[in-house]
Amino acid sequence: MSFYDDASLVVIPSGYKTSKVYAEKPTDGSGDLAFTRTGDTATRVNSTGLVEKVRTNLILQSQTFDNASWLKSLVGGASAPVVTANNTTAPDGTLTADKIVFVAPTSGDISQLTQNITVTGIANGSVYLKAFAAGDVGKILAIRFNSGSYALATLTADWQRFSVSQTAIVGTFDIALRPAIGSSSGTVSIFVWGAQLEAGDIATDYIPTTTAAVSVGPVANVPRLDYLGSTCPRLLLEGQRSNLMLQSENLSASWSQIRSTATINAAVSPDGYANADKLIANTDASTTHFVIQTITSPAAGTYAYSTFFKKSEYNFGCVRISTNTDVQRFTAVVNLTTGEVTATSSFGSPTATSTKVDNYGNGWYRLSVTCGHTLGNILCVSTLSPTAVPTFTNNIPAFTGDGTSGVFTWGAQLELGAYATSYIPTLSASATRGADAASKTGISSLIGQTEGVLFVDFTVDTISAQTNDPVLCYMKDGGVGERYVQLYSTGNLRYLENNGATIATITKTGLSVGRHKCAIAYANNDMVFYVDGVQIGTDTSGTPSGFSTFALQYYNAAYLGQQKVNQALLFKTRLTNAELATLTTL
Repeated sequence: MSFYDDASLVVIPSGYKTSKVYAEKPTDGSGDLAFTRTGDTATRVNSTGLVEKVRTNLILQSQTFDNASWLKSLVGGASAPVVTANNTTAPDGTLTADKIVFVAPTSGDISQLTQNITVTGIANGSVYLKAFAAGDVGKILAIRFNSGSYALATLTADWQRFSVSQTAIVGTFDIALRPAIGSSSGTVSIFVWGAQLEAGDIATDYIPTTTAAVSVGPVANVPRLDYLGSTCPRLLLEGQRSNLMLQSENLSASWSQIRSTATINAAVSPDGYANADKLIANTDASTTHFVIQTITSPAAGTYAYSTFFKKSEYNFGCVRISTNTDVQRFTAVVNLTTGEVTATSSFGSPTATSTKVDNYGNGWYRLSVTCGHTLGNILCVSTLSPTAVPTFTNNIPAFTGDGTSGVFTWGAQLELGAYATSYIPTLSASATRGADAASKTGISSLIGQTEGVLFVDFTVDTISAQTNDPVLCYMKDGGVGERYVQLYSTGNLRYLENNGATIATITKTGLSVGRHKCAIAYANNDMVFYVDGVQIGTDTSGTPSGFSTFALQYYNAAYLGQQKVNQALLFKTRLTNAELATLTTL
């Protein structure tokens, strides 16, 4: 038989838009799932294997410098800049680059274009420039923030992208002719295009804007099709989490360097930009070399601390989490060639400890550890090791560095939860990713009311660490009746029938991490649960009816776990047991 042809609903993650996951069948939109997630801090691994973050260009009218959004001003005896729109071919091949003429006859004069945009934290401003004529080659402009940071742009006959970063409160972003800080006096004529102001300390790919700031990537309510470890996309569904670390990608801020130094933006990170830092051990002999950040008085619970590492001269990355103000510690070392955890160390009988390594490609591994916490502070350490099984001091590798050798690191995350979820970037404050939810109400026409099948092909990254035993998928009627599949922290996968109280359960024990297929088949007094081609159990009492809601995450936020959905199907008739075995075989 063709399961696709016989299914009433087919969801294979591929098509999506804001607030919607498209169903492949039916094609009239009646089976499309409504999707929600708050906030712009989510990430995913995209089809190129890179961690994709939300990026926003805060500049308005980024290509139209004659627009009123750009203030043309002067100081002293200068003339205000004169803009001629669409005067030459831009770096993208379109006739959208403008010509600007600045005039500043003396060193105290300023002629400038300005936008007043406030950003809290670290920000980067960038713009494409080139000289208008041969006489402008070699002249210098200043690109600056109003509070002092600037870059000097030496004009050439070719397009160049100039950028400047600043930490702390950022207000006005200027493209200015400023002799007082070293730029050229007199008339300077330039071509300009593609201004961008964004959070972070590097310039990312240009995002064009008009009347409003523009964000790209997995913004709020956009489903995340994730490719980590797969050539096919999976719909990534996670509960709400917060990254409590500050400056998760910048070891020069909010971190303390102990007998170590950090070279900022020294390598290409898992997001494809040169924003990974290099952690280098100094030459102090037979001691520890690390960076540390303290999180003050977080709530009690189990915490996961994770960091991305890539080998440089050293081949081993290491993280340590210390809970209850350093009363309990747990450490793990990872081989940055194989991804193997080569050593662990603990102190003070830490609870709920675990380790996990994920391969993000291009030599990057994400190492995570967990530990229970009751009260006080949590101390998070990222460090390195020249050996697989080091000598530990205070549960940190101790050795003699040479002042130049190290490892690359990026993306530190501390979250309340017994496993690490997808990366949440932070700057000067913690950040929260909202819970994913994908569901469809009023769908009774696509759900078998007296008989049918619910099938889900899914991948789980963790079993024992699941919190609140998340529900992977469910069908619900207009009242209290529901049927759902729930993953327990014991590794059990359980099908439950509920009508205000549990009517029946069928349990698959010992589920492993990885990909699985399960199916619930139901008819009057005839229910069965299949997992990975095997019949798990049956129930011969129950009368299904009235189902109108289908979802891939539970409606109660307490039961939202982490899963990746490869495919989901509904059938309006009960398949035979042989068909169920075939449908669920991996």
